[in-house]
Amino acid sequence: MAPPYEANSQLLQLTSGCTWHKCKFCSLYHGTPFRMSPLSEVEEDLKVIRRWQPRARRGIRYNVFYLNGLGGKGAGEASAIATADVLNQLHPCIINIVSLTIFPESRLYQEVLDSTYIEEPEIERLVEMRTLIDRLNIRVNLLGHNVSNTIPVTGALPDDKTAILRELDKAIARFPEKELKAYRNSICHL
Repeated sequence: MAPPYEANSQLLQLTSGCTWHKCKFCSLYHGTPFRMSPLSEVEEDLKVIRRWQPRARRGIRYNVFYLNGLGGKGAGEASAIATADVLNQLHPCIINIVSLTIFPESRLYQEVLDSTYIEEPEIERLVEMRTLIDRLNIRVNLLGHNVSNTIPVTGALPDDKTAILRELDKAIARFPEKELKAYRNSICHL
């Protein structure tokens, strides 16, 4: 089942699994081999899409994912500023915000244990998310209600920007680092 924002999308699955399997933070496709969809499946899907495709063509709309906290301790605000600058030029339809959650199956987990990678603290992650949203000056939908986010954010910019920033400011002032970290540590999987 697709999420509501994909209700009118025509999705074409060409592959499953991951070709790379080298992202240090990812444990999503752990043990799942990469596979291309058989050509006959793709051709059949294309026939269905053509049959139901609206006559008037619109531009291609796309969503992006922002992985909050990936830069590690001390790098969040700079990452948010650079990303907002790019997104302001790209004009995505939806920005999905998810927060880095490191699981034991990921290679990054070992780097955390070895102290070669230092996770961004939870309050810094909230500041990073706030910076990203504050710097966006485009009309875009934000979806940040993923289990990985300690404070869920959802809304349409620019209309909801002030309210979202206010909620993040309240959370930054109210929640102690220890409480937010305890929440992150309780996440078993995404």
